[in-house]
Amino acid sequence: MAVDIPDCPVCGEHHTRCVAHRSRILPPVACQRWPRRGEKACKTHGGNAPAAVAAGVRRRREMALEADAAALLATDGYKGVRDPLSVIEQACAQAVARAEAAGERVNALTEVRYQSTMGTEQLRSEIGIMERAQAEAVKYAELLIKYRPDSEANQTRSLMADLADRLDRARTD
Repeated sequence: MAVDIPDCPVCGEHHTRCVAHRSRILPPVACQRWPRRGEKACKTHGGNAPAAVAAGVRRRREMALEADAAALLATDGYKGVRDPLSVIEQACAQAVARAEAAGERVNALTEVRYQSTMGTEQLRSEIGIMERAQAEAVKYAELLIKYRPDSEANQTRSLMADLADRLDRARTD
């Protein structure tokens, strides 16, 4: 799990060890010490600084997560997305279903606000969930309109109009 270090702007070389240079020698020579795990510099050239240690810890965590993700994808046989529009369509359909389900719950409420234990008036969480689901459905529908070919875009526009009507009906029922 080595840190990816780009070519050095000072000497033009790719450093596999500490990125610092010994400045007492001309031309500057790259330090040959090993950096701490996940860091770019040895302890002499700032590797013990609190910010460098924190960055090293963050890099090690990121490298571990990337390795876990790569291992998971390798074992799952992940092949990638062949048709992104179908994925967006599926996500849109799921968002519409969530919005409709939340709309039904909101319609079943007797009051849209309640009094908290501290005496403040609060909006029911079901309303926020419904609004987020509606916004998500609209976002996906807009993506479909934007990226579909013109012949299918008209169909998507009519679906979006139908979606708006259904959401309005769910909101007013």
